[in-house]
This record gives sequence, structure tokens and C-alpha cells, in this order.
Amino acid sequence: MEGFENEIDIHSSDTFQRALLNDCLLEIAHSFNLNLQVFIEKENQYIEGRQNKDNIGAWSYFPTVQEIAADIDDLGQIMQQFIKTGNGKLVDKYCIKAISIAVSERTQPSGGIETWILPKVNLTEKQKKQDLFNSTKWGKGADVEVVANFVYALTLLDSEKYKSTIEKAIKYIISEQKEQGYWESRWYYGKLYGTYVCLRLLNEFPTQYGAVKQKIKDFLIGFQNADGSFDENKYKNLSTSFAIFCMNLLEFPELEKMKNSAQQFLIEHQHENGSWKAENFIKPKAHEPYKSKTLTTAYALKALL
Repeated sequence: MEGFENEIDIHSSDTFQRALLNDCLLEIAHSFNLNLQVFIEKENQYIEGRQNKDNIGAWSYFPTVQEIAADIDDLGQIMQQFIKTGNGKLVDKYCIKAISIAVSERTQPSGGIETWILPKVNLTEKQKKQDLFNSTKWGKGADVEVVANFVYALTLLDSEKYKSTIEKAIKYIISEQKEQGYWESRWYYGKLYGTYVCLRLLNEFPTQYGAVKQKIKDFLIGFQNADGSFDENKYKNLSTSFAIFCMNLLEFPELEKMKNSAQQFLIEHQHENGSWKAENFIKPKAHEPYKSKTLTTAYALKALL
């Protein structure tokens, strides 16, 4: 009815979610001194097999929906997995062309980088269709939390080579910080995921952005609930986990008591089987929330460690 042209009616994807999960598992494994080498090799192979079969490559949220282009959020998260597992050669093999298009053709004058990876000219028929759906369905332009995730991956890859792009993107990100100190996410629920990924990028430059970090600290102090949790809605386990990540990065002594209280909240809300409940996390354009008990549990465990 809405003009989609695909061979199947039901589309599923776990590519992006697995990359997020694996990022948590790498840190969890480090804390427990676990060897994940065999597991990670299989995960990298899986991600390789999910790459789009077109002249850009990279990855999309739903690879079987031809109206959805590759995006820099998937690209950035998968780059992080390749780099953090010591497989930089996979970035060279699978990511460079998409990185080049995003950086050279989809960077805006503000320094923001558009979410969807499409060339500016000489689009294929499929890419023209994707560009149309970007305009009419998904929305075009830069999304601050997506930019932060992608540019963080660029800093891990080669901060000198991409220095100009990184500096411009950080100026854009800082300009998007709310007066209260947080960042509003386009694709994620709550105030804490976007704040965490923006802070994580800024923290790669420890001697800079002190005033920005001070605003984040003040926001966190005013945003914690009496029970130790963060956020005012129903996704407190996720928000509390992201708040703990922020407090770890900020390292202000006055946040230590708050962090302990937040961790206690997570402990008290763990289920008997070891999990935490699934909470709204990814906010798709169709307004059908994505939630995952597995991801919520991984984030909560990482926060406790």
C-alpha cells in the first residue's frame, strides 16, 4: 500500500543489536577474564555475511528491505567490533568505501553527518528509491547520537587521518547539547543513551571539553531519582545503566555515591533467573518500540562491573 517492493512480507534483522551486544560482552569478558576468541570469530563472520550486496556495501537495519539504505549507525557499531577484537583488516576490507561516501558526500556544513549512506550523484535505481524513502518515510539529515557513534569509531580507526571530520563533528555535537546538559536522541528512548555516546566520544580527548562535561555532571545530579534510578519513564534499567557509564567516564568524586546508589537499584531489579526486563530502547520511525531482555541484561551487567 505504501509503495514498498519486496519479495517477502516479514523482515527481521539482528545485525546492529548483535554488534551492540558484542560490545558489552567484550567488556564483561575482560572483567571475568574469559576468552571469547572463538565466539568473536564466529560473530565477525556472521556480520561479514550480513553486508549489503551493492556497490556501497556496509550494513542496514533491515537488509531485506530494499528501500532502506545502509547507515552510519550500523557502520560505526560494526567498525567498533572489528577494531576492538583486533580485526582492523576487516574494516579495510568491508568499510572504507562506505566511510568515504559518508565523510566526503554526506557531511553537512554544520559538521553533522547524515545517517543514510548514499552518494550525492549517479545513484542507481535502487538508491534513488532509497533516497525517496529517506525523504518521505525515515527522515533525512544528521542525528546527533548516530554521528557520535560513527565518529567515535573513526577515532578508534585513525584519529589523525580523520582529524578534520572528527573536529567538525564534535563542534556539531556540542552545539546540539541541551541547556540542561543532555542530548536528545532521534532513534533511542530516554535522555541517557545519546548523552552516553556523545560523552564517550568527547572523552577520547581528556584535556578538552571541560565545560561540556561539567554540564553533563550537573544534569546527572539533577536527574537521579530517590531510589537510585535515572529517568522518569518505564525504561529505568537501561537509563540507569547508561548513567553509570557516564559517571565512570566523568570521574567526578561527587558522583561516586550516586553511582553506588544506581548500581544498587539495578541489583534490586534483577530477576531470579539473572536477567533484567526488556525495556524500550530503539525508537523506529514506525513508532513500534524495539526492546530486548538480552540487551538490557548485558547493559545492566556491564554497569555493575
